[in-house]
Amino acid sequence: MYHYFNIIKDTPFTEDEINTAVNLSTIGLLEDETKYITFENVDGHHVLTVELHRQLEEVEADDLVEDLELVYNKQGLKDFVIEISNNDANEETYIRFTLANNSNEDIPLIIPTVMNPNLSPNSRSGVDLRIGQEILFKSGTKKYVLLTVDENIENGAVLDVAKLLSEKKKELGLK
Repeated sequence: MYHYFNIIKDTPFTEDEINTAVNLSTIGLLEDETKYITFENVDGHHVLTVELHRQLEEVEADDLVEDLELVYNKQGLKDFVIEISNNDANEETYIRFTLANNSNEDIPLIIPTVMNPNLSPNSRSGVDLRIGQEILFKSGTKKYVLLTVDENIENGAVLDVAKLLSEKKKELGLK
């Protein structure tokens, strides 16, 4: 799951309205770049989605909603809805990142229940994997865990698989 908030209203968003949302969203940002998109949903409403780089605590989410309502009301905007993503315990969290093979060799991987990619030399492959998903490699006839996806992998990260594989093989005493 990606962390975000939506603002939904009947008319297109002005530049001031977008800037207000982006500027007030900094509580959930861990980097300088803020990603957002505006679109019209199937009901004909205009939606502004602002990506957050982490899940907001309940108090932070409440503060963000209050701040947005206060500033938008001062700007004359009255009819809008704010939705903030939450961490439903039953919902899995996914992380989008890139597997990079910076070597001159093929690197076959196994991602159980997802795919078995063969990373070509000097290539990259984008993936969206749930937290807890294992990425395996084979040495001989045995499978080993290369890494387990966790919160330490940031959305948009590029992982050097050849380097990780070399380090893991060394750690396991494999050739």
